[in-house]
Amino acid sequence: MINDITLSYMTKCPEISVIVPLYNVGLYVGECIESIRCQTYADFEVLLVDDGSDDNTLEVCRDIVSVDSRFHVFQSDRNCGQSVARNIGLDESVGRYIAFIDGDDCVHPKYLENLLGIIMETEADIASVGFTCSRLCKKYGYRHVSEYKSMDRREALEAMLYRRRFDASVWGKLFRHEIFYNVRFTEGIIYEDLDLMARILMAGKHVERIAVSQDKLYFYRHRKGGTLSCFGDCRLDVLGITARICMDMPAVFPDLIDAAENRRFGANYNMLMLMLCHDASVFKNEIKNCSAVIKRLRSKVVSDRHSRLKNRAGALFSYVFLWIVERMVSFKF
Repeated sequence: MINDITLSYMTKCPEISVIVPLYNVGLYVGECIESIRCQTYADFEVLLVDDGSDDNTLEVCRDIVSVDSRFHVFQSDRNCGQSVARNIGLDESVGRYIAFIDGDDCVHPKYLENLLGIIMETEADIASVGFTCSRLCKKYGYRHVSEYKSMDRREALEAMLYRRRFDASVWGKLFRHEIFYNVRFTEGIIYEDLDLMARILMAGKHVERIAVSQDKLYFYRHRKGGTLSCFGDCRLDVLGITARICMDMPAVFPDLIDAAENRRFGANYNMLMLMLCHDASVFKNEIKNCSAVIKRLRSKVVSDRHSRLKNRAGALFSYVFLWIVERMVSFKF
């Protein structure tokens, strides 16, 4: 059950809706919110969606709402996952543009101003800026490093799959609201960003142009207890997501099949390494499946000139270590 505990709504529809999913981030959410309040562009609303936190997250949010009417808080009585929280934010948002910020991250004061400026200048449907994990960039400093690059959705999809210049995260971006007409995050999975970004770029509804800047205006906090900081069955969701992308790609962009398979190789290789670092006996079948995918795709990855060095090195290394892994799994378990 979701309760809207906002004191009052703005009478004028804001230009930007900022959606912030929250779960047990009481130590960090104050800094996150303050970085949003300090934006040089002020015509926005913030939807703080608490996903059943059992720490002081909600209390911190209530204090902010009491002094800034642009902030609205929604509370869930149980933890349903980040996708659900983001979808609630989408359902309640009224801005012409949508931005996502995770509750333990921060943004530069010019974050929204620069993103909106890129869209206004290029007429793009999605604008993207870079991110950094370097101690919040010494309290929100940044260095202008490049002009932005404008891409069509095919180019953006290719860049995302090869993991260069345009990443799959929804934070660090500004979207036209129309993109989310009848589109929501898949609930009950992680890697929901990759799933959603692939779907909207492949479908092409309301998405034609994407503008990308490498200026690092989003400050990502890597912490213990974060969604991707621990390993479990849910981490394997990425295997199904990348398999589906490969299955759907021929009907959309046949020339990006290699890119899709490259991303799938990377996902299987990474998950295989993680499973081997944990209790391999629990993931015996998954290890075998990953090994089969790696063996089938590795020659393509090695010969693909667009492959990341990490993927190419992993593909070459697999010719040696998979032989050992398969025998270890067969004989030990």
